[in-house]
Amino acid sequence: MKSQRILIVSEKYKQALAIAKALGKVKRETLNNVPILFVNANNSNIVIVPLRGHITEYTTKPEYEKWSKTDPKLILLDKNALERVYKEIKYIKALKTLAKQCDELIFATDADEEGENIALEAWEIIRQVNPNLKPKRLWLHTLVPRDIREAFKNLIEPKWTWAYAVEARRQIDALIGFAATRELTLALKPFLKQIGTNIISVGRVQTPTLYLIYDRERKIKNFIPELYWNLLAEINIHGEIIKAKHVKSPSKDKNTIFTIYNKIRGEKFATLKDIKRNEIYIQPPTPFNTTEALKTITKILPITAKTAMRILEDLYLDALISYPRTDTDKYSPSFPHRETIAKFLKSRIYRMYAEEIMERGVFKPRQGRVFKGDHDPITPIDVAEPNDRRFRTQNHWKVYDIVVRRYLALFMPPAKELGIKLLFLINEEQFKAEITTLLEEGFMKVWPWMKKEYTLIPKLPRLGVTQIYPIKKIYTEEKKTKPPPRLTESNLIAMMQKFNLGTKSTRPQHIETNKKRGYIIKKGRSIFCSDLGWTLASNLEKIWPEFVLPKFTAKIEEMLQKIMDGSTDWINVVENIRKEFLDMFDKLRERKPKIVGEIEKIVDKMMQEGITSETYAKCLKCGGSMILRKGKTGKRYIKCTNCGETRPLPQRGSIRILKTKICPICGNNVLSISIRNFSYKLCPVCWISTGICAKCTYNACNINKKQK
Repeated sequence: MKSQRILIVSEKYKQALAIAKALGKVKRETLNNVPILFVNANNSNIVIVPLRGHITEYTTKPEYEKWSKTDPKLILLDKNALERVYKEIKYIKALKTLAKQCDELIFATDADEEGENIALEAWEIIRQVNPNLKPKRLWLHTLVPRDIREAFKNLIEPKWTWAYAVEARRQIDALIGFAATRELTLALKPFLKQIGTNIISVGRVQTPTLYLIYDRERKIKNFIPELYWNLLAEINIHGEIIKAKHVKSPSKDKNTIFTIYNKIRGEKFATLKDIKRNEIYIQPPTPFNTTEALKTITKILPITAKTAMRILEDLYLDALISYPRTDTDKYSPSFPHRETIAKFLKSRIYRMYAEEIMERGVFKPRQGRVFKGDHDPITPIDVAEPNDRRFRTQNHWKVYDIVVRRYLALFMPPAKELGIKLLFLINEEQFKAEITTLLEEGFMKVWPWMKKEYTLIPKLPRLGVTQIYPIKKIYTEEKKTKPPPRLTESNLIAMMQKFNLGTKSTRPQHIETNKKRGYIIKKGRSIFCSDLGWTLASNLEKIWPEFVLPKFTAKIEEMLQKIMDGSTDWINVVENIRKEFLDMFDKLRERKPKIVGEIEKIVDKMMQEGITSETYAKCLKCGGSMILRKGKTGKRYIKCTNCGETRPLPQRGSIRILKTKICPICGNNVLSISIRNFSYKLCPVCWISTGICAKCTYNACNINKKQK
């Protein structure tokens, strides 16, 4: 019997290696500098080609390549302005060579719409040389060998409508981005150097995301605080001090509060008139889908959503968790929960929780509402301790710990709180106090992030028994109403989900793009709108309310979902959006002089001040401002906005400008570079020649010389 020759196309090398090891003995080779894995299994010769994500990208046709010589509007007027080009020819050659030799074709790219689109790119190449192949799909929920073998026995048909939805999104985003970005960049070209950027970019999701941050910033800036007053009494109940508030507090009427205060200020005792007890059951959280995982991780850990997403993908590729890109927060009835929880019985950290769940014998988890059918929620599938080599950084372990605890919490009993409402009378004036305590931890034993600040319950009389207690003090407090809080990445991702901006996987990238362009700044966990971002968003809001507000993007997302469902044609969607955006583009062009004027004001302000909060140093050549930049490879450096002089910076660690420490050589502020629990100082201009502050060769410099 002739052995079958099977070609499997995966998206990543680690993914390919896991598949190969699960199917048989692996032999590694290269073809045209592309790593290839050969597997001999069950009378089948299998060859696996790992790609590196998308193998194509969209660009404009050659006649539209030169920005300065082409009207950006022509990109929208020409239906065929875009062309798709191959990024790395070596993969094309490898696929064509191997496709000629195979009898079967299986796509094993990531099991989501983006993975389907990458499979479609590969299929368009393969069918040029072997059109008779009927491709199948290896749909993987995990990279556990047993799951891979089971999926290999139950191949499915490719979900090409998912691939076409992504293709439509890529074309729409390219048309909008190319045309609008060129229009603004060309208009603002005289100011780009002073702003510290080479490009003013506009994006279908990127710009509405910026608007959300700008809108919150505007509300904070425009907020007018109002005074209000509270009347409080501290009452001693058997040694516990309970703070009670007058029933008319808070009040904006100062006279009312002080009239009551003057009436009771000398009182020494309070009468407990009423007690109401209420037991409250707090249910465990729902399972993790991608968005909820990113929101939770960025709320608990001081990392970005982009970093959190990358770590989740690493954990998946290392077979520690299930596939992390999913909208589902509800498990399928057949999910093997008992078997999964039993694995944690051998864990030093999670054993006690697994034992409690096994003893209860209840394996029906708390469920969410959405079951898409593509994947189950994000779930731990292997047990690991903190010293496991698969945890590349400390944050990898911390993210894994969050995923495990979230899963185990689903099977734990509810937590039980006791709420007590007390009503006191002080000279016939009513004061109320509320106390909450935790009666039963329930799931909070394993998921502590839902715990509140609880109060110890003092000894209280039986219901209906009047008791008098001494008053420690009675006082008023003057306060001001507060503006809405600044957004964090966790808040922002939640808002992007609410307004249907981007997908579960792309939201972190759109936030990072706004950071990279200098439109937003992250300080600690809070996100601020920069002067440039403010000017851009405020002007675009006037020109494009349909585009900047989430409505336009949300409508496109709805159309993309219809393409995935197979209820509409993707080419028609692209054409309709092209025509609609053409009208928006005309509005941008009409308003362009106003935007240019506003940007010019910002540049004048920067030049007058000489240095801004985002400036890292003054240039020694011309005295201009040197600001942080990143190259195409991600390497960071500082660059003068006036003469273009550059200086390298360390590539690892967070950077903080120390306003109180000055370099004695050049007079610039010293920077602090922090990596995990270690930090060191350096001058951003002199450090290459003199070394970091701890090892500085300049004798007159005494900044932190003892630092190791």
